[in-house]
Amino acid sequence: MITVDDKIEVFTKIVLDRLEESYSEKISELDEEAFEAVKVYEEKLKEKSRKYIEVNEENARGDARKKISKVLSGVRTQMLRLKHDIVLELCDALRERVNEFRSTPEYLDFLKERIKKSVDELNQFGKFKVELLEEDMTRYRDTLLKTLEEQGFDSGNVEWAPLRKGIAGGLIFYNEVRSLKLDGSFDVLLEDAEVVIGQLVSELLEERGEANVG
Repeated sequence: MITVDDKIEVFTKIVLDRLEESYSEKISELDEEAFEAVKVYEEKLKEKSRKYIEVNEENARGDARKKISKVLSGVRTQMLRLKHDIVLELCDALRERVNEFRSTPEYLDFLKERIKKSVDELNQFGKFKVELLEEDMTRYRDTLLKTLEEQGFDSGNVEWAPLRKGIAGGLIFYNEVRSLKLDGSFDVLLEDAEVVIGQLVSELLEERGEANVG
């Protein structure tokens, strides 16, 4: 015979089983929701982390680029200074050689050659003026005039203009009204040489990897 207590016990068990089942279902749902929430959160965290890393990597790359650029800029500046110093030193040495050259017999040959190479232009000048250092004119005028006459120029069409300073040596020719100029001075040669020296120095520095950095 089933007593009331038995019924209550059965009823209680059924209720408890249902409650447990319901609880398990809810726990399962909660677990799934929690899992999804955690998963979403993890994804967001990963995304934030990725963006953070990207930003920091970009910042790091930017900082690195700035630092590298700064270093390279400093290197370039040093190389430009080095090039400038080398060019100046070589040009100064060249000017000293020019001054020494003026005291050699070859200097007169140089002046005569400047005249011979200028014949076509001087023929267009008609009458012309020859500028040269006063010291050179005292030493070489007669020889240079003879060279001009050998090239077909009338001495009456030639005016000599001694210079105390202003050129390093050589000859400068002007037509009668000074509208045309033919510069055969050392100054022009030195300017051309400075350009060539600068190019050579740049090439040498490039070969050593000390120029055009970056």
